[in-house]
Amino acid sequence: MQLSAVVILDYIGALSITRVIIGFTVANLDQVLATAMALVRMKADLRPRRNLANWRRILRTGLASLGIGLTQAGTFRFDRLLTGLYLNTRAVGIYSVAATATECLWVAPVGLAQVLFHRIASHSSTTQEITRVRRAWLGGTVVLAIVGFFIAPEAVRITLGHSYVSAVTPLRLLLPGAVAIAVYHIDAFRVAASGRTGIVSIATVAGFVTVTLLDVALIPSMGID
Repeated sequence: MQLSAVVILDYIGALSITRVIIGFTVANLDQVLATAMALVRMKADLRPRRNLANWRRILRTGLASLGIGLTQAGTFRFDRLLTGLYLNTRAVGIYSVAATATECLWVAPVGLAQVLFHRIASHSSTTQEITRVRRAWLGGTVVLAIVGFFIAPEAVRITLGHSYVSAVTPLRLLLPGAVAIAVYHIDAFRVAASGRTGIVSIATVAGFVTVTLLDVALIPSMGID
């Protein structure tokens, strides 16, 4: 929905920061509405229940997941802020193109991970089945990364023009990281579905700290190009 809003705005020549923010907001509201309608069709009770004991239990259980969500966002987005802090807006634009392009590799694995979460938590799939699906999807992600490595120069020129050719090198360097993130998403959901959310939270926080320290050490000295 969000991507569609940006594409439409660009197509009609009305792209601006304010309109993109409005488009994102409307797209998110549409998603919330669609979810609510699905719950209504399932005859689910949408009214909050005033049960403080349940609320406290949900809060305690959700703290680890909250830590995962926050540190994931930091890991995947904080590098852009640091690039702007240490370099300049041109570098942010170049890096954003590279990072966004490689993120496409782990969109499908994230969707798969959500499906696997339910199957593992409900014990509706065997370990062998989950492992087989995981290997197939990650194998496909590796193949796409290899293809992306070779077509990156031409793809950037065709889609964005010669002004963004500098994004090719960081894009290629980020491809192995995109594959690793795909692995992380699938395995993190598998571990969380087995009731070990705390372990996933610790691993995610450790990853965020590591990435941030490396960004601080390398971005000022090595730049983006």
